Amino acid sequence: MMIDGAGINRRVLIIDDNRAVHEDFKQVLAAHGTYLPAGVAPVDFQIACATQGEEGWQLVCEARQKGEPFAMAFVDLNMPPGWDGVETIARIWKDDPALQIVVCSGSRQGSWAGVLGRLDRTDQVLVLKKPFDPAEARQIALLLTHTWSLANPAADLPGR
Repeated sequence: MMIDGAGINRRVLIIDDNRAVHEDFKQVLAAHGTYLPAGVAPVDFQIACATQGEEGWQLVCEARQKGEPFAMAFVDLNMPPGWDGVETIARIWKDDPALQIVVCSGSRQGSWAGVLGRLDRTDQVLVLKKPFDPAEARQIALLLTHTWSLANPAADLPGR
């Protein structure tokens, strides 16, 4: 479990059918990655990746069963041929309603309001357009892992 000294769950899931995007996120979220701004304290994230929605959902379920839940997930909107991002998020939230979500897409079919309207709730969803700005993605991960940890203070996590 990636719990930092402040008690923050730094477990992040990337669900995207493009493996190059996985590598981009790994570079952005690495403690000493190439995108860490000068003078900023390093924070390391524990990252897991899935190439399809169903695979991501399985990782979420397994993590919860082990008592090592993810704090947040970056979820691609379009992942042919399987579940799209909205279906993936809906299924994940049935098993882990606390998970913070960032919907990512390089192309938009319809409006973001339409995409978000397909979800039961939007208080745990942010939108990040691809190609993403590394600083934005890192700040989002820092914010949402912190938010998850504040919202789940009683979570039975190692290090708490």
